[in-house]
Amino acid sequence: MLTDFTLQEAVRLGIRVTARISLILFSIAFITSSLRFTLKNKFSFWMKNRRTVGLSFAFSHLIHGILFATLYTVDPELFYQVAKPTTIIFGGLGYVFILAMAMTSNNFSIQKLGIKRWRTLHTIGMYYLWFIFFASYAPRVAGNLYFLFLVVPMLAILVLKILVKTKRLAL
Repeated sequence: MLTDFTLQEAVRLGIRVTARISLILFSIAFITSSLRFTLKNKFSFWMKNRRTVGLSFAFSHLIHGILFATLYTVDPELFYQVAKPTTIIFGGLGYVFILAMAMTSNNFSIQKLGIKRWRTLHTIGMYYLWFIFFASYAPRVAGNLYFLFLVVPMLAILVLKILVKTKRLAL
């Protein structure tokens, strides 16, 4: 029952749930940037909402980060078991990218930065975040095949994105 959860268990569940929600929203935003310019149908019109999906990802991952900070206050020892120094450093850089991309996800910022710098920031940020998600889930496949359901679609999305970007796949 939900009432039998300790605060620590509830926080850990929240961390896992927000990580999965963030992965889904991120994946949609990640692949949509490529597909929008190759699909010429009604679906591609919906893809104009990519900015909203990206900002939803940023919000979901903000909650994820807040829950990690809460875990530190609830159980610092467990926090350091779960969040190794490399996770804190590379994950922290991921949050810097998320913040920078969220803050520049508006027409004013695109105009001020210039499309080339804006595109560079968002491209590097998206690929970096893809790598962080992949590096978080791929090693876990050996211990739990459930993670294949996260890793395989991530690989498929990356391959599809690369094929579209290199114009080896025309949709």
